[in-house]
Amino acid sequence: DDICNLSTAYRKSRKDLEEMLSKPPETMPFRMHPVQDGCEFILQGTKPDDIENIMVNMEEYRDKRESNDAKVMKTLGVYAPAFGMVGTLIGLVFMLAGMGSGGGGSDASQGMAKLMESMAVALITTLYGAVFANFLFLPFADKLKGKNDAKKVESALMQEGVILIALKKHPIEIRERLNAYLPASQRK
Repeated sequence: DDICNLSTAYRKSRKDLEEMLSKPPETMPFRMHPVQDGCEFILQGTKPDDIENIMVNMEEYRDKRESNDAKVMKTLGVYAPAFGMVGTLIGLVFMLAGMGSGGGGSDASQGMAKLMESMAVALITTLYGAVFANFLFLPFADKLKGKNDAKKVESALMQEGVILIALKKHPIEIRERLNAYLPASQRK
């Protein structure tokens, strides 16, 4: 709707587009910054091909930045169980060291207590590694990837919308072309 409103304004005059850009968008104010930037290029007389190149470049690097964030979280998810296993090995070393210290009476009960503490450390570190990997890092990486994929579609919609505005296409044509980017339930 906002893109069609900008198109209608630009088809009337440059001044109408300037006025429309000075007002907050009606439906998506938090997502319209690339469209507003693209319209500023239109008002400055930038060619549609150049606008498209600029917007594609901006999207490409946004995608790279956000993909790197997802890769970091995925890497943490891969290494977390390994760190849990390192903790398990440390706990087993302490446990075996405790088994080596012999003795009778109360020393034996203290040795058994240390043995159990070491066994607990060994098991809990494995648990922490698995929990952090499977309930924190890997799901978060998947969520970041999903958001990034959704932004790619949204960005493609905005890029095409700006180019269609620059070409002074009719708002009905713009609406129909942009509907292709939306799920059937959200189409206008």
